[in-house]
Amino acid sequence: MVLVDVEKDAVLQANHSAIELLNYPGLDDLLKMSLSKIYPKRDALIKLIQDTTERGRNWTNRITCETYDGRSLPVEITATNIFLNKKQYTLVMFRDLSDQNAIQNKLSRRLRMEKLVSKISQNLLQAKSESVNNAIDQALAEVGRHSNTDRVYVYLARKSDDHLINTNEWVARDFKPIIEEQNAVNGEDFKWIHDKLRLNEVVHIPDIKQLPKNQLKLRTHLKSMGIKSTLSVPMHFKGKLIGFLGFDSFKKQKFWADEDIRLLSVVGDIFVNAIERISFEEDLVTLNEILSKKIDTTTKEVVDKNHKLTNYAFYNAHKLRGPLARLLGLVNLVKSNYLKKNEMPMVIDKLEEAASEMDEIVKEINHMIS
Repeated sequence: MVLVDVEKDAVLQANHSAIELLNYPGLDDLLKMSLSKIYPKRDALIKLIQDTTERGRNWTNRITCETYDGRSLPVEITATNIFLNKKQYTLVMFRDLSDQNAIQNKLSRRLRMEKLVSKISQNLLQAKSESVNNAIDQALAEVGRHSNTDRVYVYLARKSDDHLINTNEWVARDFKPIIEEQNAVNGEDFKWIHDKLRLNEVVHIPDIKQLPKNQLKLRTHLKSMGIKSTLSVPMHFKGKLIGFLGFDSFKKQKFWADEDIRLLSVVGDIFVNAIERISFEEDLVTLNEILSKKIDTTTKEVVDKNHKLTNYAFYNAHKLRGPLARLLGLVNLVKSNYLKKNEMPMVIDKLEEAASEMDEIVKEINHMIS
């Protein structure tokens, strides 16, 4: 509670709570300060107090005061005009709104993040295979700006989860991309982080100086890159590590709240679904190509066989029937008793000739349909 003289721009008295709220060392220090120092918008305050006097009731509003150390402090004030020795003064009661504002800001920020996650999910769900990579780049940029992070990136496993490739990256305007310099990493090079990611654990390092003492190599590597804080979110599919979503802070140490980490993990899951959808579609295209080739091969084989059967029918109808008919005719002739003894050798020669011709035709047919 503070007693002020608005016309003289002076603070006349204050209780301990007000002194503590405004962060002054003591009462004397506060009384030395002008009202306009505590509330720079003095003219607006005078008008509001005049309105209060005219209406004959208390005035309650939310304003921003300035503390002793220069901070802006959101407060709710209730002002009451009082008269002492026929002179008007104003009694002001303060209520700190810092916590309330912080909660409101936190909820608003959470709501914006949830909307962003929903938007990312829709964009990737609707993106065609050839557009997914660009959609991931756009999502990284939006998440990076929203989370006030200097670098956001994706590493994906190739062949095995020991070898990871930096496939996507976004960096804030003040920094250069490092995707070319750090294009590939080996799991053994950052084993402590890698082992945790394999177990589907988020690796949150708000201050690299706080890494375990046995992680000197990792700390040195992160420091050489200018990283002050880092967050790694595992990306798993069917129980296996397929990559991770990373966040780096270069300017200052950064702490990611548990609620934010949970939402960023959802973003990682969205990326996994999109990436696996591409992989499935690529496998499906490959399978279709294989099946198409098999169908083409089978069709060609059927056509070839039909052609062979057609040729076989032709041989059977035209070439084979001629020698077969002659052979049967000669056999019937032998069975009859009309042949003279001296004609028999000639008939046998004709039989051999017809049999040889049939043999050649049969060989051709076998070669044709084999």
